Amino acid sequence: MINALQYLITIGLLLIMSIQDMKKKQISLWLLLLMAAYAVLTVCMEFWMTVHWGIFTKALTGLLPGGLMLLAGKITRGALGEGDGYITAALGMQIGILSVLQCLLYGGMLAGLCS
Repeated sequence: MINALQYLITIGLLLIMSIQDMKKKQISLWLLLLMAAYAVLTVCMEFWMTVHWGIFTKALTGLLPGGLMLLAGKITRGALGEGDGYITAALGMQIGILSVLQCLLYGGMLAGLCS
């Protein structure tokens, strides 16, 4: 039940950010901060419920794809938006590195089919 609610909140935040990104080509800072705060909250709640230190390892390794996207954005001088990197990092904290990499792969494939 709690996992389903967490996923619904995360999907809702992602939907709001994607609509804003499509309309304005930018994501507001308060939405990014809300997503990051929610990611930290879900990691802490998961730790509190299970008392398993591996949750923090999952959260820290989940930050890697977002960090790499931020680095790629700096190298390409903004070809990849900073907001994408921050969202990927926050999502990676919640669902882990393998799941976020799958999301990026499927999202890229879907974008290729739709464009």
